[in-house]
Amino acid sequence: MSPSDLPASDLPTLWRVPDALWDTLAPILRNDKFRKKSGRPGRNDHEIFDALIYLARTGCQWCALPPCFPPKSTVHERFSEWVECGCLNEAWTR
Repeated sequence: MSPSDLPASDLPTLWRVPDALWDTLAPILRNDKFRKKSGRPGRNDHEIFDALIYLARTGCQWCALPPCFPPKSTVHERFSEWVECGCLNEAWTR
């Protein structure tokens, strides 16, 4: 399910990072660190950042992320990586 599939009444609480802004943020958030895990490829950083914006705007708990976003564990793991390397703070200031 994508945000465009949601009823119009749900859309005011959803906010997507515009492509123009994402073009500025993507290089900052790119993490070329070697993945220790094998298996599925990593999720799209844009979707994960959108989920973090949703969490910040709504104040909801991680477990309440709507299904249109990546799984909460994926979002939290990437959030933790970005905080650890300091790139989330830099992106947030932009």
